[in-house]
Amino acid sequence: MTSNVPHGWALQLASDVQRDGMSLELVAPDGKAAAEVFRSDAAHTVHIERYVTGIPAGVWEWFISQIASRLVAFEDGSALPPPAAWSGH
Repeated sequence: MTSNVPHGWALQLASDVQRDGMSLELVAPDGKAAAEVFRSDAAHTVHIERYVTGIPAGVWEWFISQIASRLVAFEDGSALPPPAAWSGH
């Protein structure tokens, strides 16, 4: 998928029709979603939510680094806001 993937962790990219956007999930070694970043194409926002505590710092940094390359831009082609403007993290 990507070089330097933390052992046992994975990413899952999904379209979300109900929320009108895309999500990138951080999947823990146990197969459960540990965090999600959601790109809302309707509101032009990016929101990050952690579902568990204790995500190792290196894993979290890797996850954040993957967002811009995986979610690229909003559906209309406009650029994502800078990470400082993302809510929830």
